[in-house]
Amino acid sequence: MATPYVEVVFECDLPRCEQALGTLRAKLGEAAERVVFSEKLGIQGESRVHRVLEKLHLAGNETHVLVPGETWPALEVARDTFAKADTPIVAAHDVVETGFSFRFTTSSREHGERIRRIVQTDATGVRLENFESAVSDQPHEKDLTGRYTASHDYVYTGSGRFVGPVESLVAIHRMAEDEPLLELSEIGIVLGRDRLRGAE
Repeated sequence: MATPYVEVVFECDLPRCEQALGTLRAKLGEAAERVVFSEKLGIQGESRVHRVLEKLHLAGNETHVLVPGETWPALEVARDTFAKADTPIVAAHDVVETGFSFRFTTSSREHGERIRRIVQTDATGVRLENFESAVSDQPHEKDLTGRYTASHDYVYTGSGRFVGPVESLVAIHRMAEDEPLLELSEIGIVLGRDRLRGAE
């Protein structure tokens, strides 16, 4: 079963956020190793707070962090401590799902096979959406003068989108980054329940 995650937004830069979370490492236990900093992985936040801060020109001074759901109680208890350290938590929402799009064109059978393996990856809770692909596997054609054209005899193209839980999606994205002919979008997130509502 996929681990549920919570997106927590700290009003501080990345180094200070890492330092603040480091003080809780003992309380978070092994889950601390599964914390994901959005800035490091190119995750595109979609929270309402991000849009508001962006309008106020403060978006550059916030850090989005995806934390395993079981760590949220410890973070919630420490909210006053974070605020006093000038690294306040300004938003926290359940992560409903994450996703990223991809596309590719290759005339290399070797790269084509690598891409095919990535596309067919069986990861927990991940689904492949809107996948379309085409393979041209024909010998070189001749032009009107009877000469062979410079077109490739093998072309594999395609596009689609992976959608699923945080850990599985991050793993696939990292795998896909190793294939240079795959063009990847940023990882986007869909947010759910507001963890701070009623917590004041």
